[in-house]
Amino acid sequence: MEEIALCAGVALVVAGLRASKGWPPLVAAAYAVDAGYRARLRWWDGIDLNTGNVRQALDGRVAVIDMFCMDGASLYPQVLKGASVVREKLPGSRHLLDIPYIAMESTPEQIRALHDFWCRTP
Repeated sequence: MEEIALCAGVALVVAGLRASKGWPPLVAAAYAVDAGYRARLRWWDGIDLNTGNVRQALDGRVAVIDMFCMDGASLYPQVLKGASVVREKLPGSRHLLDIPYIAMESTPEQIRALHDFWCRTP
């Protein structure tokens, strides 16, 4: 539940950043969320606040998509060395293999190996 609450908090921060053009308290909150993840997750690569990640639904709600960046170059070797280490830090992470790094930097054989290691029953 902590992760869900954190995601909701980040969504509000990003929406506020877009609406306010960088209002300082919101910027500070975004950096605080970023610092928290950096402190406890070694594969964290920052919050992606690009404008394509903040959308407005037809009913006016603000939606934030794909805003967390992971360091695929260090994350994927850890999956191959020991997926349990990653599972411990990222429980329930069902989109781990969707990080763009894998498609850009890996061969089909490497992608298959990552999939096999990640999808093994712990």
